[in-house]
Amino acid sequence: MVSQKGLQWSPLGIQSRKFRGINKAILIEALAGREAVQLSLEKGFTSIALEGNSQSIINMLSGHRMVDQSVAMVVQDILNLCHGFSKVLFRLLCPSGFE
Repeated sequence: MVSQKGLQWSPLGIQSRKFRGINKAILIEALAGREAVQLSLEKGFTSIALEGNSQSIINMLSGHRMVDQSVAMVVQDILNLCHGFSKVLFRLLCPSGFE
């Protein structure tokens, strides 16, 4: 998750957490994204860039892919929460060295 200051985007933070009882990577990525958006709203940010390493989730949030039913509720939660921001970007993180 990153925040915007002026015309520059800068990292806000990184968080790690275990989701007990969940073994689907795509669902874990979606839940992490929802937590990031919720935290941003709680902190009072008006613009965010949600970055993740799941191309499927980023594409679903961006409207470039049909939403997988296994994550549909979480994706819809994220999109609904995003209405609280004036600007939202969804970006895919590439592993270091892979652009």
